[in-house]
Amino acid sequence: MFVSIMTAHDSIKKREILKTLAELQIGSLNLTVQGVSMDPALRPLDRVHLNRGLYLPGDILVYVRRDFMVIHRLIGWWWYQGAWHLVTKGDNLEHIDALVSKDCIIGKVISWERNGIIFSETFRQRFCKWLKNIGGYIVRRATRPRLKVD
Repeated sequence: MFVSIMTAHDSIKKREILKTLAELQIGSLNLTVQGVSMDPALRPLDRVHLNRGLYLPGDILVYVRRDFMVIHRLIGWWWYQGAWHLVTKGDNLEHIDALVSKDCIIGKVISWERNGIIFSETFRQRFCKWLKNIGGYIVRRATRPRLKVD
């Protein structure tokens, strides 16, 4: 799920703004969702409310990826090249994302608004969605056809 904040013509400015946004210690932030990778939890035009804090598997995170902000669920952590990185995945996608540096995290979604109604996920709901995401990914990896070596 991508949240574009500027036009494609301002790519350099966009990177600078997103980098600054990720570095700031923002108390809270509101963004409008674009895309369907987190459907059915988040849908286009939902307004998400973010906070910084402790990030646990199952949380929905907003992070910087190239020229966009991405909203995907935290699946876990991975030690890579001497640092911990986040493993994320869209609820509506089959594959996990490329590793995310913790420096790219803007915040986590604490609630969202759709048609004037405010939604949030309980710990149990986040845990179940995490299990569904990680379990589905493991099953797909385990059952994919194996390459034959001659």
